[in-house]
Amino acid sequence: MAFRFRPVDASFFDLFAEAAKHLVVGAGLLAEMLAEGADHADVARRMRDAEHAADETTHGIIRAVNSTFVTPFDREDIYRLASGLDDVMDLMDEAVDFILLYEVKQLPAELSEQVEVLQQCAEITAAAMPRLRSMKDDELSEYWIEINRLENAGDKQHRRIL
Repeated sequence: MAFRFRPVDASFFDLFAEAAKHLVVGAGLLAEMLAEGADHADVARRMRDAEHAADETTHGIIRAVNSTFVTPFDREDIYRLASGLDDVMDLMDEAVDFILLYEVKQLPAELSEQVEVLQQCAEITAAAMPRLRSMKDDELSEYWIEINRLENAGDKQHRRIL
């Protein structure tokens, strides 16, 4: 039987998994916003709701860090990861909001490909978050490699769009 010398609050891992699931929802809504005939006002409303839900999860992570004596990994890394996940959701919300605000009717077709890359990143991140619990590199290395590949594909697509 293995003993732990320090208790670790596992709720962080659940909150990170929840935050990543919000990204999947946000990326789906962004893709929906780009679809022909989309009700932009409705999609923007649902994105705002999704972004607020993501904010609540981020606040939950921050509250947990501030009230936990022993965290599962470095506090600064927890803040950074929570902030990064929140920033991605904020930027997707911003993109949807701009499409609504500027009443964009036609977008470059390549933009849909970019959003597909974003959706893949969100799904892979959601699948990887529960693996943080083990903190084993062999369980996470496939994630890092695939995210890096998708980032390169997204960067290339971004340059093409510009």
